Amino acid sequence: DYTISLNTTDWTENGGYYYYKEAISPGSSTDALITECKELQYPEGYTLQVTIIAEGIQSTGMDAIDAQDAFAIAAGTKT
Repeated sequence: DYTISLNTTDWTENGGYYYYKEAISPGSSTDALITECKELQYPEGYTLQVTIIAEGIQSTGMDAIDAQDAFAIAAGTKT
């Protein structure tokens, strides 16, 4: 088991996925989503493994769809 602390100031959750609230300039980074992740007691030989899967979209210069719609589609709130 584990405890996790999340940065909900800069990130928002929808359907189990987290989305950064602002567009990021090329070469820049988001603020951290996970501010702390601690394993609690595990039996000997067990360890905590956290896997992060990330995805991004282009926020400007899109012809067919704007960034707000793209995020809504990714979040499953729009088809």
